[in-house]
Amino acid sequence: MTDRAGVRIVDVFDAPREAVFAAWTDPDRLKQWWGPGFFETVWAQVDLRPGGRYELLLEPGSMRLVGEFREVTPPSRLVYTWRWIEGVPDTRESLVTVEFREQGARTEAVLVHDNFAGPGPVDMLRRRLAKRPRQASRIPATQREDQCQAPVTTSSSTGRPANSADPPWPVGGFDCVFSRRVLWAVPDPARALKRWLDLLRPDGRFVLIEGRWSTGVGLRAASAAALLQRLGRTATVTELTDPRLWGGPISDERYLLISD
Repeated sequence: MTDRAGVRIVDVFDAPREAVFAAWTDPDRLKQWWGPGFFETVWAQVDLRPGGRYELLLEPGSMRLVGEFREVTPPSRLVYTWRWIEGVPDTRESLVTVEFREQGARTEAVLVHDNFAGPGPVDMLRRRLAKRPRQASRIPATQREDQCQAPVTTSSSTGRPANSADPPWPVGGFDCVFSRRVLWAVPDPARALKRWLDLLRPDGRFVLIEGRWSTGVGLRAASAAALLQRLGRTATVTELTDPRLWGGPISDERYLLISD
């Protein structure tokens, strides 16, 4: 398991494709619905063309998101990069693809976020669709399917995407299972953790890198250790506070957990 994970979201709206596409790309409409939980997009700039850039500012916390459009095909498809430059610890660039599909008078939006970059984007994707119907009543969601599936990893045996929460590998076939910033994002961490431990041989080792980030999402070390204890395993936790690991000082919780 690696941090090159993905999220897939499918939502159906009682609105034509043109209206849904505009809600996704018009700065004024974006500000009406875009943001997780109590966060609000207070400023948005969109240059809607291949090679054009967008920038969003969310408060509280001054979370700034930027990206570049790789493909713009109104009203059916968008491909754009995604990178936090302020307010989120993980500043890697990732890629988002959104397809808008006609379903009679309604529109199905299918979003795939490849190699999501840190806790901010995942939390955004998990919660933003739940917020949208309340704040953008002109495009109400009437049906949801797989609003946030488990992160996706690539199976080394098949080369195909696989569900990280339930990987298609045999029980007892591995000396070590390593997870970085995945456990907190799956819908049922306890169930996923049991499945991962089942992959280990009797003397196998489980290694976890997780944290509770300044954005308010993540999994605390005490919670992860408690999950393991309920599954009959002990754990050693090491706090990862060295600023050299992160490119500078940190103020949130990040840790390494090992269970033999």
